Amino acid sequence: RTVLSDWQITSQIDVLNEDYRRFNADKIKTPAVFQSVAADVEIEFALANRDPNGNWTNGIRRVQTSNLVFADFTSPKYTSMGGDNAWSRDNYLNLWVCELDSPLLGYSTFPSASMDETDGVVIHCKAFGRIDCNSKKYYLGRTGTHEIGHWLNLIHVWGDEDCCNADDGCDDTPLQAKPTYKCQEFPFTSLSSCNNQPCNTVGDMFMNYMDYTVDSCMNLFSNDQRIRMLAAFNLYRTSLLSSQALIPPTSFSNDIGITKVLFPDELIYGDSMAPVVRIHNYGTQSISSCDIYYEKDWKNYLNTFHWTGNLASDGEVDVTLPKIADSLWNNIFCAWTKDPNGTQDEDTTNDFRTRSYVVRPATEPTENNVIVYPNPSNTQITVEFKDFESLQGSYFVYNILGQRSEEHTSELQSPYVISY
Repeated sequence: RTVLSDWQITSQIDVLNEDYRRFNADKIKTPAVFQSVAADVEIEFALANRDPNGNWTNGIRRVQTSNLVFADFTSPKYTSMGGDNAWSRDNYLNLWVCELDSPLLGYSTFPSASMDETDGVVIHCKAFGRIDCNSKKYYLGRTGTHEIGHWLNLIHVWGDEDCCNADDGCDDTPLQAKPTYKCQEFPFTSLSSCNNQPCNTVGDMFMNYMDYTVDSCMNLFSNDQRIRMLAAFNLYRTSLLSSQALIPPTSFSNDIGITKVLFPDELIYGDSMAPVVRIHNYGTQSISSCDIYYEKDWKNYLNTFHWTGNLASDGEVDVTLPKIADSLWNNIFCAWTKDPNGTQDEDTTNDFRTRSYVVRPATEPTENNVIVYPNPSNTQITVEFKDFESLQGSYFVYNILGQRSEEHTSELQSPYVISY
């Protein structure tokens, strides 16, 4: 049986907050033609601190079941059927995580006036979170992003009908003939089986969270999707705004956690970095010390830092950690706190945070001397020098993974257009 750790669950919350606020590092992969419509949805998520009876909770329930897999759409939501009864949909977003019958990754209810105790989202345990995930394609938590999109009234970008016979109700997502099941090179236009004609001339928005492509290929919601989600929230889910679920009914004496990873940010340069995290004293006692553990890409070399200071109750401080080596790729930074005042932390669910980021070479030109636009681009970029009119010597073009893809040695006059 699969048992998810608190930290794996926390990592899924981090994914949701990055994706719905457009803080996701892989937004640099969004094609230039879609950059103007890519949206910050302005919705954030958190684990509950108060259960329906008013008692403290970490927002996580683990229920033993005799079901090897859940093959239907309702049994995970009922204790009598081997699942777990929902908490009030007026105060909570219910997420059920369990083994699902293949090929299901997840499913969700849509908002409506007739919502009942089955309202919520079900996600396959192998596609939940972005650490310790067991799926080779769905390991970045985007199944949760996708299904919660349905919970907020989004439908698939191809309109759930083949041959461009329907759309998703969002004008800024191009018509699409069918779902996309793997990463494509943009522009990719799916061909209709009706007349073998492309649905659109722009290219499919297969990197939208509401397509079926793999996690590493997804990176945006559109502005019209944002409008649609917020409209559904304000019509059907506004009671969540007055929920007491995030107000803990009690406080702990020794409780320290990380509220945010300040650095690495979405995009950094170089082969090493000094991470910065914001620690918060959630307890009633002042905290004079704690240990901070951190690493890159989970289960690599473990780094530790012993922090000392004077952090009053409800206070917070930004801590710069010693440098660690980095690599040119898409990465996940993980950090967590332990042992406030040398004692056991009484609430460990606020200890752990993750952050996605992309590393590029330290030698890449910065905005202090050049402007590069559009960036990223699939066809050509314009290089404009800010402090001089020409440049003599070699320079390089890198792709979004930080890999060198092109070298130039001729003299350049500003502005200069590079096609590739």
